[in-house]
Amino acid sequence: MQEVLAMLSRLGTIILLVVWIGQVGGVAPTVGVRGSKFRCTAWMQREDWRAWVAYQARRLALEQRSSGRRRRRRRIRRVKRRRRRRAVVWYRLKPAMKELVEEEIVRETSVLVETKAQGERIRGFRLPMQVVVVTPDYSQTICPDCGSATKCKRAYYSHPQDIDLERPTVLQVYREVRECCNENCEWRGAPELGFVEKSGRFTKRAKQKAIASVTEDGMPLERVPQRMWRDFHVRVAKSTVHEWVHAEAEADLGEGEYTQWVVARFSGVVGIDEVHLHDENGNKQYLVVAVDPINDRTIFFDLIDSRDSDAIAGFLRQLEGMGIDPLVIITDMWKAYHSAILDVFPEAEQQLCVFHVIQAMMKHTNKAMLAYRRELPKKTKAQKAVRKELWDYRYLLLKANHKLSDQQRQRLGEILETHKDAVIPKAYKCKEAILALFRESEDKDDARARRDTILEEFDDVTELKKVLNVIRGDGFEQMIVYLDFENLDKTNNNAERENRTYQKGEKVRYRARKMRTRLNYVKLQARRRNRRSAERDDHLRRKKKHRKTFARRVDAVVEREARRLTA
Repeated sequence: MQEVLAMLSRLGTIILLVVWIGQVGGVAPTVGVRGSKFRCTAWMQREDWRAWVAYQARRLALEQRSSGRRRRRRRIRRVKRRRRRRAVVWYRLKPAMKELVEEEIVRETSVLVETKAQGERIRGFRLPMQVVVVTPDYSQTICPDCGSATKCKRAYYSHPQDIDLERPTVLQVYREVRECCNENCEWRGAPELGFVEKSGRFTKRAKQKAIASVTEDGMPLERVPQRMWRDFHVRVAKSTVHEWVHAEAEADLGEGEYTQWVVARFSGVVGIDEVHLHDENGNKQYLVVAVDPINDRTIFFDLIDSRDSDAIAGFLRQLEGMGIDPLVIITDMWKAYHSAILDVFPEAEQQLCVFHVIQAMMKHTNKAMLAYRRELPKKTKAQKAVRKELWDYRYLLLKANHKLSDQQRQRLGEILETHKDAVIPKAYKCKEAILALFRESEDKDDARARRDTILEEFDDVTELKKVLNVIRGDGFEQMIVYLDFENLDKTNNNAERENRTYQKGEKVRYRARKMRTRLNYVKLQARRRNRRSAERDDHLRRKKKHRKTFARRVDAVVEREARRLTA
């Protein structure tokens, strides 16, 4: 294209020159030739000038055309030289490989033959390469349709890559296309081998190493080719690994049998949680996961378009269809879960995640402390210092007391003493009492007594009204269900951790952003987790009620009534 543009520019210059010479020729003298010692100027007619210019233009065009032909001829010669060099390389390599094949065929007659590494370097390759000759015996192959004997129709060689810790390895596999000896049968095909696929460029164990890097080790797809070359001397493209991994995820590995196995080993507890995702079009989706927290196992997962009670109920009905009948369901404080559980599993108890309960309590406590700080004056430097101190140590006021160091506990005491007449000490004491309620309660009656004590002590503090509303009402009974069981977790951390792992797949290094890749990523992670917990078979156990616990419960009730009568 550039040559054509250059030729057109030169042609335009020639046209301008012709026009100028034509104008000059119209006023030039029409007679004679005037000579000089140093130059000779010819005066010609206008027609003669035009003929001369046409001749020059024609000569220039011919030169341009001939130069283009020369470049094209040089390019053709260069391509031919490259082809000759490659032909020479393969001409030298082919006898060497043929000689290896003939030696091994003569030496061995077994079904599978593997040579040792060839020490010398093969010309045409940068690295010393190991050639492993594999010669299967196809003489006993029978027709899969009619069971008759088969005969060789055509023979060829395939060269898949194999893993090796020392050097690059290529298998030279002898393959045959066989046909049935029965005249009435039209079967024809190549017998399958156990270590390599029919048209595979890699052995099956090389493929499994690449897949295990993603499914077992959690390695991103982009790093697998580097690992395969560094550890096993196998050159594989990222797109090839991508196809292998997703084909493995979409393969049917007996999911129906696995469902029966999960139901048979179900502990009786289901933890349900959802995570916000976006599909390839930017639309919001929710990945809902049901786990068995006692056995550390994924039961079921699904993508839904909304998180209302109808969508959650549809997800629970799928669990019911699998045969899951839970005794306890652990969820967060989203109200849609409560109505959906009552609709599908009315006999199951709902345990609210205590982590979310404490999180809501901490949020309202922090707001009450910050509201007090905003009301403090800030005119003088000392007043500004007090405000700054509350801001710098606001998280120290929210930290659990048993987790404080000696220095932090001393600093906290100074702050509480400074603001002893304000809401800060009351908010801190209320927060510690609620934390102790969920940390130290031995049974439900003990938890109820602690709750009533907290409400009686801080009910007159208007700044803590929202804090107390967290544990006030009928929802408190759903927070202490775990006290009736020995091995029931009071949080939904098991499902939360699983969802964080799935959400990680959306990041750039994992590239699980479309519907297909996201579901495959979740499926692979679930299989990986379930393989780790395959041996676990535990069940939910209720606490045994002892006489000592009953006596302590009676003492708590008597003490509470005595306190009420005294007040």
